[in-house]
Amino acid sequence: MRRVIPIGFALLGLTFLAASIPRKDPKLLYNPSPSAPVGWYKVETRNGYELGDMVAVQLPDWAEELAVKRGYLAPDTPVIKTIVGGPGDEYCVHESRLEVGNDQSFYIHHADSQMREMPVLPVGCRRLDVGKYLIASVSYDRSFDSRYFGPVDVSGIIGAVHLMGAIE
Repeated sequence: MRRVIPIGFALLGLTFLAASIPRKDPKLLYNPSPSAPVGWYKVETRNGYELGDMVAVQLPDWAEELAVKRGYLAPDTPVIKTIVGGPGDEYCVHESRLEVGNDQSFYIHHADSQMREMPVLPVGCRRLDVGKYLIASVSYDRSFDSRYFGPVDVSGIIGAVHLMGAIE
């Protein structure tokens, strides 16, 4: 009996530890941010993504560290954004704009809402390589997205998302 109690506590502790580890493959996400409609999203894993797809993305490590430090996100929290550029697309970074193709343009803020400097991408035009995507909020111009951290790798895309229910 004396051995059963410690083993039981150990198993209980391991259960709580496993439950607290963030999943890298969530099937359901809640978005509290104004960069996409607030609400619950179903995540669908795919082999490929197209322009206009809303996706859940794990930010590049350095961008996630900055987002967590500034309070934009909790650690290991994916963001929900729209794919605005894909492999082969040209994009141009200007001092205050990110232009994608011939018809999409996103304002680049030089400071966040608390007047902290935002990361700056090199000015110029480039073509997205295979497996690279630009992600942005198409409805909220203060979103932390590819305007500040550049293209994301397809390996960081968790899946396409579908809004299950908006919360107003």
